[in-house]
Amino acid sequence: MSFRSTAAAIFGCLVLSQAAVAQQPARLATSMAGLNDANRATLEKALFEFENSAFERSGTHLQQLLQARPDAGLVRALRAYANGNITAAERNRELDRAVQDAAKASTAELVLAASIRDRAAGRTPAALTLLDAAQQLLPDESLIAVLRVLYTINDPVAGPKNAEAGHAKFADNAGLHNLLAYQRYESGSKPEGLALAAEYVKMVPEHPNSHDTYAELLHRDGDLAAAEREYRRALELDPTFFAAHYGLAEVALSRGDTHTARAEIEAALPKAAEPIARLGVLVTAAYAAALDQDVVAMRRNANQAIAGWEAAGLPPYVYVRDAPFELAFMEAAAGNRREAEAAFNKVQTFTPPGSYSGLGRVMLFSLLGDKAQMDAGVAEMERSAAERGHTGYYPQAVHLARAIRAAASGDLAMAQREFAQVEYPGYRVMGNGYLAKALERGKDRAGADQARAEMQGYNEFDWYRTVGLLAMR
Repeated sequence: MSFRSTAAAIFGCLVLSQAAVAQQPARLATSMAGLNDANRATLEKALFEFENSAFERSGTHLQQLLQARPDAGLVRALRAYANGNITAAERNRELDRAVQDAAKASTAELVLAASIRDRAAGRTPAALTLLDAAQQLLPDESLIAVLRVLYTINDPVAGPKNAEAGHAKFADNAGLHNLLAYQRYESGSKPEGLALAAEYVKMVPEHPNSHDTYAELLHRDGDLAAAEREYRRALELDPTFFAAHYGLAEVALSRGDTHTARAEIEAALPKAAEPIARLGVLVTAAYAAALDQDVVAMRRNANQAIAGWEAAGLPPYVYVRDAPFELAFMEAAAGNRREAEAAFNKVQTFTPPGSYSGLGRVMLFSLLGDKAQMDAGVAEMERSAAERGHTGYYPQAVHLARAIRAAASGDLAMAQREFAQVEYPGYRVMGNGYLAKALERGKDRAGADQARAEMQGYNEFDWYRTVGLLAMR
């Protein structure tokens, strides 16, 4: 069945269902066709873990359900959505089967399964339209609100808006507390974000993710001791919760302790059972080695992550793309142009067209002093933003690309004008690295120190910071 005919069938069913929906709001665990009491209890557990971003834990329950009910289409769709053990091709096959099976069940199951398939295929507007339809059928189902936030998590307008709306309707839902805490903090309402994270811990004190969320925001806010305490509590609750090792590594890096940071990352590796999780650990290990200026370990870990991604046929998740980015910038900082270009060319093999790769080109080739490549990167970024209607972070990425090019070319006035348009913290980190370097070349030591101070003020250790540090050298 094509997407067009699937959507038509779904909306045709909706027209017939409105009177029933208005009289009897349903919840997913009670409305799914053919589930017995034991299966409903398992589904409740799975949905709780899914909504609290514990996808591996939810996968255990979903897999148990599929063994009992292999024809449960929506269960299969949820499992495929969060399954890190399958390739992109396998995920697509599972989602196609999920929609076919869901078509034999309730209309709500079909709508949600089709929405998840569309989202996995990159058809986010269609996926959101189907969520709107699902909301009519299941007005009291919190999973729909969670999916809406997850679908728009990287949209600086829709993401916060959907998190606020979901939390307003389902104030007692822990997962939406978690999502809103991040959205509030990242949008500038830091005290509110921290307060929501603290409430999240009180709502589900025995769940490791609540402590992990609170720890991450405490860390960003500069309270390293409290962050470490929460990360350790997450590991006490679930020793396999390897994300807490990431957090402990970041706390150690904030303290300048690269030895402990790398030890925590090594501790995470055997606990990362799913291929995607393992690759994420390797990327983080490469990043920590970059901060430690260990080129050999940086290359080893980044190349293992790249090779693992290619061998597994996994989709191009952002943190896997980060591996060759990290490698390219590390090589450029070390003056190894050939190796830097080879790593950057690898990025292009799994970066979709119309993405942010133009910004990466500017950032890399500014370190190598290649004006033609910087110009090409800015043009690529401008074209991508225009094609996407200047949505998301594209407008700020354009300003950042122009600012970096200007800084590398010695035009400080232009660099500062463009950089003044950039608000996203990760971009501020990167831009300040390049700006500090340019200001120092211009003999403005005070300005360079100020740029460094702002950059160091962000307690967020991701590849943005790595790139910024490399640019400062």
